[in-house]
Amino acid sequence: MRLNSLDFEKKPPYFRPPKYTGITLSLLSIFVLVSMLAVWEKMANVPELPEISLLAWEKSKQPIEKIRVAFQKEASCIINTTYLSLSELSLLPDLNSKADKPQLDILLLPKIDRLKSYFENKQYDNRGIVAYFKENIHGSAQNLTMDRPSPLYSLINRSKQSHSKILSFLRFLKAPTQGQVEFAANGWTGVDEDHWDIAPELKIYAVQSSQSWLRNSAQSFAKKEGFELSISFLDEKNLHKSLKILTKADNKDYLPDLVCFPNNSPIPKGMHPYFSELNNDSHISAMGHSFYIRKKSPLSKTIQKFLRHLNESK
Repeated sequence: MRLNSLDFEKKPPYFRPPKYTGITLSLLSIFVLVSMLAVWEKMANVPELPEISLLAWEKSKQPIEKIRVAFQKEASCIINTTYLSLSELSLLPDLNSKADKPQLDILLLPKIDRLKSYFENKQYDNRGIVAYFKENIHGSAQNLTMDRPSPLYSLINRSKQSHSKILSFLRFLKAPTQGQVEFAANGWTGVDEDHWDIAPELKIYAVQSSQSWLRNSAQSFAKKEGFELSISFLDEKNLHKSLKILTKADNKDYLPDLVCFPNNSPIPKGMHPYFSELNNDSHISAMGHSFYIRKKSPLSKTIQKFLRHLNESK
C-alpha cells in the first residue's frame, strides 16, 4: 500500500495552468485595446441617412404612414412627416413671401383655395395627382349620398429636384404595386403610372440625324424625373443591324424602350412583334422623325410623359 501511494504522487497532474509573464499580459492588453479602437472607428464612419421633409393632408395619414415605412426600408432614408387638417393648411404662410425660404421637400395637398398660388410659386413644382380621396356628399333635397373624388396633389421643392430620394419617393407613391396598394386599401382611387424601380433606366436608340434636338431634351427630362438615361445615336444602317440582332436575342430586356427613325423609313421586320408606332405629334413629325415604343417596356407611362416634354420644348 505504501508503494502504491508513492507511485500516485509521482504521476504528473492532468491539468497545468498556463504561466503568463508580465510581458505576455501587456501584449494581450495592447491587442484587446487595438481591436476595440478598430471596431469604434468603423462604427464612427457609418454614413448618416438622407432625410426628406413631407407635409401632407391629414386625410392621407393612414396610407402615407404605411407607404413611408415601406419606402424607408427600400431606399435607406428617413421621411419626416407633418399632417395638417384643411383649416390648418389654409393658415400656412404664403409661399410667395420672401421672408422665409421653404424648407419642405414635398407637399401633398388637397384642392384648397391657396393651391393655385402654390402652383404659380417659383419655389415648388407641380408633379401631378397622387390619388383621389372619396368624400361622401349628402344631398339635403332628395336625401341622396354621392362620392366626390378629391385629388391629392404633389409638389416638390424646386431647389431639391436633383435629390434622387425625393423623386424616387414620388414614383413610389404612384406605383401600382407600391403606394397605390395602400391608397386603395384605405378607399382612395388611384392613378395609372409605371411600376416602381429604385434605379429605373430609359433606353433610347435613335438615328444620328435626331441628335441635335433629342439629346438635350432627353437629358433634361431624365434629370427632372430622376432616372438613368441610356441613349445611343447611330446611322440608319447600323441602327437596323443593332435592332435586328437584339430582336433575335433570347433576353428581350436588352431591347431599347424607345426607337427613333426618320419619317417614312422602313423598319426591320423583326421589330413588329415587339414595337408599335406611337401616335407622333405634329411637332415631332415636323422634325422628320417617328418614334416606336417597346410593347412590354416597364416605362410606357414615362415615355408618354417624355413625348409631351419633347413637344413642350420645341
